[in-house]
Amino acid sequence: MKTSYLVTLDEEADPQLHSFLVSQGAEPESRFGEWRVPTGSRGSVKEELHRTGVGFRLRYEFSAESTDHVDELAAYLGIDILTMSRITSSHPVLAKAPEGDSLIANTTMVDLLEPVTSDLEWQRHDETIDDLWSLTLASELPEPIHTPHAFATVQGGNGLWMVLDDGRSIITDSGLSHLRVYGIAWTTRKLVQGRVLAHPAIPVFGGRVLDIIDKQHVELAFAPLYLPHEQSSVAPW
Repeated sequence: MKTSYLVTLDEEADPQLHSFLVSQGAEPESRFGEWRVPTGSRGSVKEELHRTGVGFRLRYEFSAESTDHVDELAAYLGIDILTMSRITSSHPVLAKAPEGDSLIANTTMVDLLEPVTSDLEWQRHDETIDDLWSLTLASELPEPIHTPHAFATVQGGNGLWMVLDDGRSIITDSGLSHLRVYGIAWTTRKLVQGRVLAHPAIPVFGGRVLDIIDKQHVELAFAPLYLPHEQSSVAPW
């Protein structure tokens, strides 16, 4: 799995710092002040930022490579809100309900998922629309996702937490094994610096499901957010 380093500066880079970042192969991202730093340049960039006193925040981003085995992959997906164009689409559709976070798929998508998933229950999403199904039952990952560092943790009135992490959402061995069997599972807990925090349910997708979504060009809001395995080596910043 490939690791990318995204640095968000607290202030706009002056011409000298801008030139230095470019010379190190860093590329500006669409988000203001954010730079994608090559793995080989992270040491020199970190040193220069400390030298100049420019504050920054670091995020990790992971992407699958051709050498990664499909059964060793897991990811969150950028699932967008259901729209009328998707309701009428003949292509596989995976979306969220406008009135909540229910996972919705059309019949084409449900049929594609059937061979690589287990113990999912789908019910008709809308009695007036034959082709849309809402996921009403899925298993839960046996262990929390591990997060080595969080920028913020905020507890809501319902007792659940929102965790803003640095991109390192690490899945355990048992979590990967679970996804090999079930394909899609909910995660409802994060281990953050020794504390287990309950959060709203988030679907996690196993490698064989991700492979279908990629090959079928299922529309997503953004690229999959891959979860590194606890045995994988993530080079520190």
